[in-house]
Amino acid sequence: MVYTAIFQDDEGRFTYDIYDAPHGFSRAWPSIQEDGQKNGNRRLIALVPGNHQVGFHHNLTVGPGPFSQARRAAAWSIS
Repeated sequence: MVYTAIFQDDEGRFTYDIYDAPHGFSRAWPSIQEDGQKNGNRRLIALVPGNHQVGFHHNLTVGPGPFSQARRAAAWSIS
């Protein structure tokens, strides 16, 4: 199942990635959280079913615009 995962790093910045992970939040959450910690020590804040673009306040004030880039494909596969 495809999820949009929203992370926060140690400096308080938010990022998101698209994951292909097991069905169900209880199975997907630990897998995606572990990957987020390995790739930049990010904490998983929210998990949304589907492939979604995410805009953060920082994008609006500093740029680039949150929806100025192409939609991301499911780049990370978690078993």
